[in-house]
Amino acid sequence: MKSLEQAAVLKKELDLCKLKWTKRIGWIYLIKFENYYKLGRTIDITKRLSTYRTTLPTTPKIIFCFKCRWYRNVENAIKRVYRDKRSGESYEWFVLTIREVDLIISLMERFGTEKNPVFRKY
Repeated sequence: MKSLEQAAVLKKELDLCKLKWTKRIGWIYLIKFENYYKLGRTIDITKRLSTYRTTLPTTPKIIFCFKCRWYRNVENAIKRVYRDKRSGESYEWFVLTIREVDLIISLMERFGTEKNPVFRKY
């Protein structure tokens, strides 16, 4: 899928997330370990990121953390768009280009500023 096509599909998926209301607020995060990226969701970001520090041989780099009401839907939307980029047996990690990561970050920044400005980029 080309970058412009990915951007359009991802923006559409993220817009649909807002239609699926949920009361619970959680975090979306993107970390990098070696050449792989992990996109995940959690309620307790501090606790979740600490598990990676103890289970991986070196500390992963945090790309961003984003707090939102639609955290489950947002994570699923991004994973659907990049499903062909999954790597490994568990498909938990992705092989993404810098351009793809930048696209995710820019869309998440815009998504976050609409109703929820809590976005931390590292």
